[in-house]
Amino acid sequence: MTTRYLRHRQVSGFSLVELSIALVIMSIVVVGLVRWQMDQTKTVISTQVAREMRAIADAGMRYTIANEASIKAVTGPTTPFVATIPTLIASSYLPANTGTNNYYGQTFQLVVIKDAGGNLLPIIVSLGGQAMDGGTVRQVAQMITADGGAGGFIAAAANDTPGPGVAQGNAGWQVTLANYGLNPGAGHVVDAIFFTQQSAQTNVDLALHRVADAGSPGDNTMSTTLNMGANNITNVNTLQANAQIGAAGMSPNSGLPGGWWGGVHTWDLYAEGAIGIGSGGGLGAYITNTGEFVANGWYRTNGNSGWYSQSYGGGIYMSDASWVRIYNDKNFYTGGQVQAGTVVANGRVDAREYLQIDGKANAGWGCAPNGVMGQAADGTGMMQCKGGVWSMLAGVVDTTQVASPTSSCGGTGQYAVASCPAGYKITGGGHWLTRWAPGGTGADAAAPEQSRPAGNAWAVYGGGGAEGNSCWAAYAVCAK
Repeated sequence: MTTRYLRHRQVSGFSLVELSIALVIMSIVVVGLVRWQMDQTKTVISTQVAREMRAIADAGMRYTIANEASIKAVTGPTTPFVATIPTLIASSYLPANTGTNNYYGQTFQLVVIKDAGGNLLPIIVSLGGQAMDGGTVRQVAQMITADGGAGGFIAAAANDTPGPGVAQGNAGWQVTLANYGLNPGAGHVVDAIFFTQQSAQTNVDLALHRVADAGSPGDNTMSTTLNMGANNITNVNTLQANAQIGAAGMSPNSGLPGGWWGGVHTWDLYAEGAIGIGSGGGLGAYITNTGEFVANGWYRTNGNSGWYSQSYGGGIYMSDASWVRIYNDKNFYTGGQVQAGTVVANGRVDAREYLQIDGKANAGWGCAPNGVMGQAADGTGMMQCKGGVWSMLAGVVDTTQVASPTSSCGGTGQYAVASCPAGYKITGGGHWLTRWAPGGTGADAAAPEQSRPAGNAWAVYGGGGAEGNSCWAAYAVCAK
């Protein structure tokens, strides 16, 4: 019994030891697998970050090459030029769907300075976001270099050499970030795209590609002037120019009137359709292919010019500040009305129908100048200004003079009135002295106070003064 028990304990003890050893081995394996998996994940992330930065470095170099002159004009050894991801996208150096942040939330910038020799020193740097640890930031820098770039990193600690203010590369280069106006801090990466040759750094095929290359829009973008060597460009669908166009040997920038920016500078301009002028889709004026000119504003000419008919030799123009003239003294014709303040005829007025005069006049009233014609206010005929008095025009069959039956003397307050007979119209009148008062007083001794037409009569008023002054009778000139 004792022997069997001991044997059983030995078997059981051996099994527990084996199990313990197996568990230890399995734990070691699991920990290793987890660590391996974590390392693999970190490597995948680092690879992605490095590839993103290389793509942006490629675009940054293309952008720098294309804009070299303008970038040099604004940079110096400590004066940077900055282009963001949206800038590179807008300039077609990156696809429109390019993200602005990497896995760690860091964004990228192209930053360029110019050294004392005038050479541009562009870099791509990551900014903001979550700082990468020391191992990761070095791994990403190595991957950038392995992919043809000049990868570098910013030290993860202040006591690291050369310190967090300097980016250091795997190839031994160093960049003082303060010269670029940068202080991204530890855990960020840099691609010194100035460090390597252009073709090796960017893998740029500097030839202009005929077809689109996905992810490399710069392959279809010119970065310098294209000289066709007097050859043609044909079968263009849409042509868009951001500046002037010179054609037929004309300069696009010179030979233009003062204040004119240009657009198209050429000799003749011929259109099978219409030529329009306006802004924002509106038409201010246009010329049709049938020869019509339509304008919403004024048609203005300078000098002694205006409109001229090439076919018939006439036109309308001005040669002074007062008169609109008919060219070649052509006749002016309209089936409608011609209205004017005053019409002056240097020759004869020929009315092919009736001559209508609407001005009203009253017989016996004063007028000027002599020769003016009008219509009798009562509608009985035409009037003429003769001797400064309105009188009936032609058609008078009889005239007569009528004297007042009484006189008007000074001081009496009475009128002397000469009335035209029935059927007659007054055409004029006056007065005569019927009694002289040499001893009279006041103006009444020389002339009456009033002598004027009064309705269809002529009236005289002697005026005030002492009784016994001179007296006057009235006469009227009447016609029918």
